[in-house]
Amino acid sequence: MKDIAILPIGSYEWHGEHLPFNTDCLIAEAISQGISDANLYTNMVLPTIGISCSHEHRDSISLRPETLVGLVRETVAAVLENQAAGVVVLVNAQTGNHGLYSLAQELNRGIPKILLFPRKHNWSKAASVAGVEGGVYDDVHAGEIESSILLSVRPDLVNLERAWDETKAERPLMHVLGMDGYTKNGVLGRPSLATADKGKTILKSLANQANSELQTLFDRCETHVPSQAWSARR
Repeated sequence: MKDIAILPIGSYEWHGEHLPFNTDCLIAEAISQGISDANLYTNMVLPTIGISCSHEHRDSISLRPETLVGLVRETVAAVLENQAAGVVVLVNAQTGNHGLYSLAQELNRGIPKILLFPRKHNWSKAASVAGVEGGVYDDVHAGEIESSILLSVRPDLVNLERAWDETKAERPLMHVLGMDGYTKNGVLGRPSLATADKGKTILKSLANQANSELQTLFDRCETHVPSQAWSARR
């Protein structure tokens, strides 16, 4: 069944002085809408999960990792059990939601049914196509990429006059110090370089990449053969 459900996953966290707290929600929704508008598959966009795991950010509201994973697990199960779709695309705009990767791997044992998107290589490709000057490693949070996307979809919520560029090449203790250990304004990147055109190009690239990956997933579903490893050992 080539029907997909798209689940946007955002966050509620500080994005400097120039972007709103729900920036990741808006980005997840914009990516989700781009995938939906491509219209390669019958699809529905589910309501956004707006609070996730933002423990590295001060002035954020966060769930425990197991709570987020449980919520996503239950949502996916409801979609699949009710045959609302055969595949669920988890559009995750908060990179701190590490548990979703393990969940996707678990649920994809056997016939794959989950696409976790976008991942780092997707962001890298989209940034390159758009001419983003800083790489995705340097442009971590509230920088050129996120500010460009918001300029393209919700320019009324962006105030670049309050933006402040800040980069740190080395961040070895992010899991200990959090963002405060490397920035005092909630930004790691260069929002001053953001443009709406870059944002539109990033979103288009991500939509194209998602649909390419979905095709690979559906091809895998059609050719899936159960493993014979255990029976061969008996």
